Amino acid sequence: MQKSRRKRVRSGDLNKFAAEIGAEQTFFDIPGAEAKIYLVEMMPRILPTFPKEKVSKYIAKILADRGVEILTETAVQ
Repeated sequence: MQKSRRKRVRSGDLNKFAAEIGAEQTFFDIPGAEAKIYLVEMMPRILPTFPKEKVSKYIAKILADRGVEILTETAVQ
């Protein structure tokens, strides 16, 4: 039996989206950009559907290093 190969796709990839709409730069690439990005998640961690918590922690660190403020256990009113 042949193993099925899964193609890895990063959904929500900001750079890919920017390229698709024709943007030459993303927010993260613009020097001196002054905007605050918040990621709001009602669950105790981001990406709650991923079975391994270490994936959530890894992505949270990447986003935090880029200046994204992560708010978990927070509902949008």
